[in-house]
Amino acid sequence: MNWRNVSSGSFENIRYETKESGGEYLHIVTMLGPMGLQDRIPVFRETLNATQSENYFVIADNRKGYENILSVEDMSVLGDMLYDAGIRRFYNAVVTNDAAYGNITRLVHAVATTKKIETESIATSSFDEAEKFIFDGMKKLMKRD
Repeated sequence: MNWRNVSSGSFENIRYETKESGGEYLHIVTMLGPMGLQDRIPVFRETLNATQSENYFVIADNRKGYENILSVEDMSVLGDMLYDAGIRRFYNAVVTNDAAYGNITRLVHAVATTKKIETESIATSSFDEAEKFIFDGMKKLMKRD
């Protein structure tokens, strides 16, 4: 895939980069410290403003293992932000060494379903695997559309 850099920036405890290829946008978010809802909202705003598609692809890199505080209510707020911005499909790959993170990806799926957002999510310790998951999702949607 040929990528064009769209935007990048950082906030307290989080850095992001947005790239575009074939009309789809990939957001790579790197955690720099403990993360809660208030840390995520500014990044969601920036990346949603950059996304000119109904699809939202994100790799969240937390290989350093920072505390990740995210309740079901927090997920609902973020789901509302996605839906209100016109997102209808959400692909999320979390890079973490926390084996229990798979439970959170199941919650993300459940919350997204209540928001009428199609979702596919994985948690993996491999950044390469996360990229492959996202790229495969992009290719699948390109064939579907």
